[in-house]
Amino acid sequence: MPRIYTWIYRAFTGPFIASLAVILFILALQMLLALLEKLAGRGLPAITWAEIFVRASQLHLLLGIPIAIMAGALISFGNLAERKELVALKSSGMNPLKLYIPMMGLAACLSLFAFYLSFQAIPKSHQRLWTLVYNIASTKPTMQLQPGRFYQDIDGFAIRVSAIEEEKDMVYDVIIYDYTVAKASPEIIIADSGKLATDGTSELIMWLYDGVRHDEDAREYGRAYFDTLMIRMAMEGFGTDTSSTNHFEHFRFQNFGQLTQTIDSLQQQLWRFQKQFEQRANAYLAIDSLPPQDISDSLKMSNQREEDTSAALAKAKSLQKMASYQAIAMNHKRTHLQKHLFEWHRRIAEPLNCMLFMLLGLSLGILLKKGGLALPGLVALGGLVLAYLLQGLGKDFAVRGILAAWIGAWLPILLLTPPALWLTYLAITDKRISIQQKISQLWRRETY
Repeated sequence: MPRIYTWIYRAFTGPFIASLAVILFILALQMLLALLEKLAGRGLPAITWAEIFVRASQLHLLLGIPIAIMAGALISFGNLAERKELVALKSSGMNPLKLYIPMMGLAACLSLFAFYLSFQAIPKSHQRLWTLVYNIASTKPTMQLQPGRFYQDIDGFAIRVSAIEEEKDMVYDVIIYDYTVAKASPEIIIADSGKLATDGTSELIMWLYDGVRHDEDAREYGRAYFDTLMIRMAMEGFGTDTSSTNHFEHFRFQNFGQLTQTIDSLQQQLWRFQKQFEQRANAYLAIDSLPPQDISDSLKMSNQREEDTSAALAKAKSLQKMASYQAIAMNHKRTHLQKHLFEWHRRIAEPLNCMLFMLLGLSLGILLKKGGLALPGLVALGGLVLAYLLQGLGKDFAVRGILAAWIGAWLPILLLTPPALWLTYLAITDKRISIQQKISQLWRRETY
């Protein structure tokens, strides 16, 4: 390895490690504060808090590594440019493009490591973290519910309560939509009160008191009153043993191969659901033809037509109601599929951010010619905010169907690659840009 490469690596390593530690601490602390409401007051030992913090840090590696690369490149090459060391290299006949070669090679190695994190390591860390969190939460199942809001994180159920008494695990004014039944409409359960409990496995048990169960099929309606009703809801992975994580089926807990299989399964389910709806609709639209009648039977034919008309109107109303429910269910299934597709593309796109942000950091460091921590740190912070916003925007648009899942996942790369290439061209050709001059002038004013 040429000595100049070793010199560049040494200048980059320190700022990169320091920036990565700071970024991961900030992101993990933000996540820990979000979980604090659920975990506070449970007498957790310090080692448990430490494990949660470490797991939370691991989850943000895919975002932290590219930003730390950008910060490290900004600081190291900004220092070299500010001390005129890059000018000395250029005057000795060295092509500025050669400075990019070792750094982009390092970025490529970090991208490969990020691919391993994205495909294998982070899903396992995600699984372990939420297993630990929900094991703690399972001691008080009511902590997952919020009064006045539907809780839909249990597959096949939507639960709403008006009041919660956490000390007794009691809930009041309960409404449950049960989508697990294979019918045109979900079962609706309304109860005066209920009690939540776990059985130590992957099921949540809800005891309901003084309520009614509405069961409406495509052709008939039923209603049953009850004094006590027990419902078992599967909550995979919510067991009490943190080592038993095989029950998790959430896409964030699956490795890349498992996620691919899940997407294939969801696409087949969506196709079958569409076919079932078409068959049901065709059954409703089938109209029996009337046999030919004599003129003497005109009165009977008129009565028959009235009955047929009433039956047709009833079928139309039932079809309209079924179509409304099917549209809601179809939209839910498509949204669920879009989330999986976005996650699949995101796991491929995010590791490549290492090379993109290395390119941005090198070019901006050379153009700004400012080392230290102030200006490079500010630019890196702006890069962190921009990357976070673009990821959130791409996910929101992809899940809502505004953008294709792959476009939403690749949105940061698609939007930031052209500016990165343009800045690289300016840095290599040693051209200054007006915005850089304005930033330098503003920096001199604030400094002196």
